[in-house]
Amino acid sequence: MTFHQFVVRLGEFGGYAVVETEAPADLEYLTTVYAAFSFTVEPVMDVMDAVAAETRGIEYRDSLRTG
Repeated sequence: MTFHQFVVRLGEFGGYAVVETEAPADLEYLTTVYAAFSFTVEPVMDVMDAVAAETRGIEYRDSLRTG
């Protein structure tokens, strides 16, 4: 697990950590260790990888209509 960035929300308490991991269990471990805090995990991916996946999905969906 790699922590890339810690940032805080301006004008209030709390913030965000940008974390990279290949194992979702790492995040489960981390949130269990710090269970006294509140966490929201929002998975994200690189925009170019997302566009490629979306393009494949659109092509599949379109093939069902014309198939």
